[in-house]
Amino acid sequence: MEKQQCSASGLSRGELKTLGLSSLGGILEFYDFIIVFFFAKIISQHFFPAGIGEFWAMLNTYGTFAAGYLARPLGGVVMAHFGDKFGRKNMFMLSIALMVIPTFSLAVIPTYETIGYAAPLFLILVRICQGIAIGGELPGAWVFIHEHAPAGHKNAFVGFLTGCVTGGILLGSFVALLMNFIYTPAELSDWAWRVPFVIGGVFGLISIYLRRFLQETPVFKKMRESKALAKFPLEEVVKTSRFGIWISMFITWVLTGCIVVFILLMIPFGLAQSKTDIYYNIFAALPQDMPGIVGTNKLGEDFGMMTNHFILVREELTASQMSALCDEIKEVDGITQVVSLDSITGPGFETELLPDELMNIVQNGGYKLILANGRYKSGSDALNAQVDELVRLVKEADPEGLVTGEGAMMKDLVEIADEDFKNVNIWSIAAVLVIIALSFRSLSVPILLVASIEAAIAINMGIPYFTGTQLPFIASIVIGTIQLGATVDYSILMTTRYHEERAFGRTPKEAAQQSLEHCSQSILTSGLTFFAATVGVAAISKMELLKSICLLISRGALISMVVILVMLPAALMLCDWIIRHTTLKWMVPESANAKKSEKE
Repeated sequence: MEKQQCSASGLSRGELKTLGLSSLGGILEFYDFIIVFFFAKIISQHFFPAGIGEFWAMLNTYGTFAAGYLARPLGGVVMAHFGDKFGRKNMFMLSIALMVIPTFSLAVIPTYETIGYAAPLFLILVRICQGIAIGGELPGAWVFIHEHAPAGHKNAFVGFLTGCVTGGILLGSFVALLMNFIYTPAELSDWAWRVPFVIGGVFGLISIYLRRFLQETPVFKKMRESKALAKFPLEEVVKTSRFGIWISMFITWVLTGCIVVFILLMIPFGLAQSKTDIYYNIFAALPQDMPGIVGTNKLGEDFGMMTNHFILVREELTASQMSALCDEIKEVDGITQVVSLDSITGPGFETELLPDELMNIVQNGGYKLILANGRYKSGSDALNAQVDELVRLVKEADPEGLVTGEGAMMKDLVEIADEDFKNVNIWSIAAVLVIIALSFRSLSVPILLVASIEAAIAINMGIPYFTGTQLPFIASIVIGTIQLGATVDYSILMTTRYHEERAFGRTPKEAAQQSLEHCSQSILTSGLTFFAATVGVAAISKMELLKSICLLISRGALISMVVILVMLPAALMLCDWIIRHTTLKWMVPESANAKKSEKE
């Protein structure tokens, strides 16, 4: 049959149709696979018991999400087997069906309240089916397109397909954004979260219909006509490439199951880090049975005196001005008592009659003292607003007036601490970047290592949000320095070993394996020792401040250890090409560099 040529590209309409329909099907299939993530929080509320807590529900949801990635190698093996036996097109149709049916099911499946533990089990089954479908879809699409593509266009066809399938993730992002724009949070939580899965099912049906018009590949037709098809393709592959299969499965799990899921986890943990509750009240960090704390709490309960404000105004203010100012202060929200010399004695009272000791307390150095008691705790938002209002009233009455006391000083501490902590973190990261860049003579290695470090810190600081735990105000700077220092050591050790292995001619995969093998013992020993020391202090400490900090440090040691052992070798292997082209003498052994220097 005569082919109609497209003059612009030199490709036939049939070839363009094959490329377009294959790419469109991949886009829709990847949409179905990723849309679960965007509604993970709502799914965790509906498919898991409410009593387990938000953190564990989210962890279970993301674990279920990861199950899809763990099933991908199985999908690739099974689909490839049947693709070699029954044809590429048939497997194309099967993979999209395995994606569409579970996606449609999520739109109608009852929640945990209705069917109990059958709901999370069904969710896991859905993700496994989707993982198998994706595992067969992308490799099958590459083979299908490559065998259909004309000579000279094969690489372009495969590259176009790969770029298009990731558009499914973009499509999922757009649909999720649109859903949040159209529906209220209550509607999304109640029923509207099912709509994207209905859309995904409809997309899938469209894809199934369109793929009916695809033709089997010429390569498979020739193999079938010549009877060159294997009776049991999987058996032959296992016999000849068993080691390669296991390596491929491992790489798939690490690169997709770890990297992708890890990146997806960083989004909620990064947001959670900024929303974690922080307390600035030092009294809250002390044992509540201490006599001083008991007395302070008693004052608050019985007399409404949680915080004392000391207000200084110039002694030139008249008694009437002082009385008016005290009346205004009494009207401030949360103020329970206001006391000053003029409010007690009244106008016209001869202050010379009062003892000098008393006068030195209430009026000295050209200033008069006003005492104001409040019922709000130091460091709270209500107390900070109260201090702002007091400052405004005092400045209106006396531009040189001052407001001090526990509440005002704590407010200043919060403002200064927040600013200082940001500056410390920024400069610490900048210093680490410069040092690593100079050590490795690289532009990419410092970015990769700092990203790993900050990821570990973000996870550690984000966990309290999901567990409903408050952190002391010094937590961020303590973790930002101590955990940063520990993780830097681990990451430099791992990266240095990887560099050495690559310099001596090992492949990225071999270098990653050797680095992990030789560095894991040192990192595990250091991390577990760090964990044991800090968790022991947290277990016996009665101070909430010390206990919180030690728990954070101990948990951070474990998180940093896992990130460096699991994520960093995979990231180095994945980014090896970028590292080689942005690092001086990356592939030159240190011994060779030393000999060269000696000769020079």
